[in-house]
Amino acid sequence: MTAKMHVEIDDALEKLTLKDTTLDKPLLLDETSKDDARVLPKRGYDNDLFRIEKHSKFTHSQIRDFEANLNAKEEEAYAQAIIKQVQQADTSTTTITKSKTKKVKKATTKSTKSTKSGAKPSPVPSRSSSLTSPSQTTSEDQEIFAKNESLRNLYDNWNLPYSENLPIVSPLPNETPLDFHATHNGDSLPTKKGSQRLSTTKLLIKNWCVLREYYRVWSGSLRTPATKAMEQGTRHHAILEEETHPRIDITDMLDFVAEKAQSLQRELKTRLVVATNVAGDQDVFVQNDATVEEIKRVSLLVDEMLTISEEDKVANNWAHNVVARLFAILANSEAREIPIHSFIDMNRSKIIEPKDGVEALENSVPISSIVDLFKFGNHKDPTDFSFFTELRNMLHFEYEKDHLGKPIIDLTSFIPETQKILSEYSTDKLSLVVSDVKTRSGNTLPYQQSVLDGAKDQTMFYRKFFEILTHDSEFTYRGMIKNAATRSCDVDKPLSPILVLQMLRLNPNLFYTDFVKLSNGEPIDFAPYDEDIKLNKLNRSLAELEIVGYPKSMDDDATVKQNPQIEFQFDLLFQNAQEFSSNTPSNESYLKELDRIDVTSTASGNITSAVLQHSFPYSHYMKPLLKTWKTPPTLRYVIARSAQLFSLFQNFVDDSTTVEYHNAISHEVFEIRHYKHSQKQLDQALRDACDFWLGRTLPKFADSLSKCNTCEFRTKCIMGRGEADDLMNKRKMVGPQLRELLGQHVS
Repeated sequence: MTAKMHVEIDDALEKLTLKDTTLDKPLLLDETSKDDARVLPKRGYDNDLFRIEKHSKFTHSQIRDFEANLNAKEEEAYAQAIIKQVQQADTSTTTITKSKTKKVKKATTKSTKSTKSGAKPSPVPSRSSSLTSPSQTTSEDQEIFAKNESLRNLYDNWNLPYSENLPIVSPLPNETPLDFHATHNGDSLPTKKGSQRLSTTKLLIKNWCVLREYYRVWSGSLRTPATKAMEQGTRHHAILEEETHPRIDITDMLDFVAEKAQSLQRELKTRLVVATNVAGDQDVFVQNDATVEEIKRVSLLVDEMLTISEEDKVANNWAHNVVARLFAILANSEAREIPIHSFIDMNRSKIIEPKDGVEALENSVPISSIVDLFKFGNHKDPTDFSFFTELRNMLHFEYEKDHLGKPIIDLTSFIPETQKILSEYSTDKLSLVVSDVKTRSGNTLPYQQSVLDGAKDQTMFYRKFFEILTHDSEFTYRGMIKNAATRSCDVDKPLSPILVLQMLRLNPNLFYTDFVKLSNGEPIDFAPYDEDIKLNKLNRSLAELEIVGYPKSMDDDATVKQNPQIEFQFDLLFQNAQEFSSNTPSNESYLKELDRIDVTSTASGNITSAVLQHSFPYSHYMKPLLKTWKTPPTLRYVIARSAQLFSLFQNFVDDSTTVEYHNAISHEVFEIRHYKHSQKQLDQALRDACDFWLGRTLPKFADSLSKCNTCEFRTKCIMGRGEADDLMNKRKMVGPQLRELLGQHVS
């Protein structure tokens, strides 16, 4: 029996279950169906197997054994016989429904006539009143729904009376769980409205109970309150991250910049009032060689610079958690909490790869992940540090040092130089292992096998996603741009000067040289980015000429609707209010104060030569950048460098993954599980996830009633209520072809 035929037969049986058609009632076959049944005598099998109303007396294995012995012709006839019976059953049900509808219409007509004659009709209860009516909803139900927002949302979203138990499939037609999740979710992922987007954990639908995950999606994916164990786990992860990536406290610097910016805003408003009173409606120079219109323009520009946009947030995240931490893997052999992504074609249950082409990204769903831990090194010989020694020697001899003796890296040369060093190593001597960290309250593993399997699948998804990011830097670049677009980000919008200052302060060794190049309009030697910047500048020139149909977008063929990027005046914001000028900015006094901020916060009042030596020299780094940049710093730039750094790990991703189990209280690593990557297992997990999100399969019940104890839907779920036994043998995969066929006969 083919898998396709299994699906169609199972779907037929499931359809009867969903439509409440009982299997113990005889179904009349037409002559063709009878003939089909008679031409299929199989020695050793009961002919009742051709009558679905008789299937209940056979075990699942008996039915499957019978089907396994059918030849191709018999399979087709057998399937058609079953399907025709289902169609007939459905037609019978529809006929009964129509009959009932006619009776209702007659009753309605009578009611209308009596109304015309003066009698008052009974009020028709509204949907909201029927849901909460005491006559239909018990006090117990009222209490349950009052305290359970997820359950209440689910019933409201499905338009179900509170008195009914939950069905096992959504009653809403033509909407998949993925469609619903795109517009109704409490996830923290920033997403363009209506955009389909998932996290990797959303792919692990068998981790606990598929039916609960299904209900959670349709209830709006509310964020559940953190439990004590979850809070302990969060603290433990934060401790691990701080140990690996010590945080630099820039609070005083940000407070200083914010206070100065507020003073500047007040000064500009005052100047505007004075200028307007002096000039009236005349656009004349009134103060510091500025017109009223110029003061208005600058005031709006300063306000925009002080607004932290979604582009700024994403750029900040990717600059510090992707660019800086990928570099940390190379320099320090490990890094934590790195965001990665991938794209999945749900219809084909396929992860998009470079060989599929950039155009394949358009019909795919972005998947976001944050990987707990990467370890890079010789895992067969942990004492072998030869690569890291070579890399540090290269950094020492190739680049100048900062005030702390750290190399100021030029990423334009660092990336190809590192590739040369890596080319001397094989995966036997150097590989990158992807790990996930699970926290527990004690030194015990989860006893549910599904949870252990889910952790394994999670690391395999992570490994595959990261591996794809390393294969082709241009594909990764385009994919990250697409990823940003789903977050409603304009990758060419200039970043906030405050964010640029923050990037410079936290990672001067990575970004300073690049910022100098951008400010001077120099390329960064990553062809896809450099070509896009050329096109961007051309678009700007064409826009100034006001040519119809231009500028064109560099990422697709559509005409750019918004104005091209504005100039990035990095020197404009960093001025004291009293000295402010838009034409000839004065930054000296501002920088002197800024230099003292870092010294004061570090020394706590005791300023010594050692403190001065270790304080951050803002003036040194900022002076070359205090001008109007010829190439603005944008999210596109951060994406370009991220893509290049991902590509350094090509061919070095280990074929094994690990799951570390940590005691969140004692901080002990009490077990590490190693898994060999299995493409077959990953493909199955992916198919399961895609089937779930596209509604191609019925959600399965939990494999243990113990999982129902903490479920928010247990009071209305037939599994949680112990009423699922009669359905357990009927719950099978739904065949999409038969669903489509039967859908033509179901209203």
